[in-house]
Amino acid sequence: LRAMLLRLGQSVLDEAMKDFLSRRGVTCFSERNDSLLMWGHYGGRFKGFCLEFRTDYPPLIKARQVRYTDEMPQVDLVPLLCSDEEDSNEVLDLYCTKALDWHYEKEWRCIHDKAGTLYTYPAEALTGICIGPDAAFASFEILALIIMNQNPGVQLWQGRRSKSEFSVEFEPVTYTPHLEA
Repeated sequence: LRAMLLRLGQSVLDEAMKDFLSRRGVTCFSERNDSLLMWGHYGGRFKGFCLEFRTDYPPLIKARQVRYTDEMPQVDLVPLLCSDEEDSNEVLDLYCTKALDWHYEKEWRCIHDKAGTLYTYPAEALTGICIGPDAAFASFEILALIIMNQNPGVQLWQGRRSKSEFSVEFEPVTYTPHLEA
């Protein structure tokens, strides 16, 4: 009987998680901009860019810090099944828990109400753009021109591989278009 209840509970949890994921979206952020590994994996092999935000604007104000652990999260099914609340903290905690191996990411997540939706943020929430160390000048120039015209308060940062550490370092950059120069 106990084994049957455990299988039933796991089945209910699996179905609840599948349903939750089909109706929600997740956006991931990091506290770090200097990780060689993350630039290699998520930054277009050092050719991309990273956006820097203030966190006191929606949707970033709802960001939840990811918890890193060696143990699989345990969920008490009774409150989960008896709750009318669709976004219980226990369910949200499941989606904000990762293996300890990923702790270098220092990740935060925003869980959105609708899957497959692009989310926006107020222009004043964007504070900087970090350009990858191997980004083409044309990519930098396009970003700089867009920012100059749409959000001139945003700081551009040029990335370089550190000569003393395994990291990416950034220097502030001011762009002057060719016609103005």
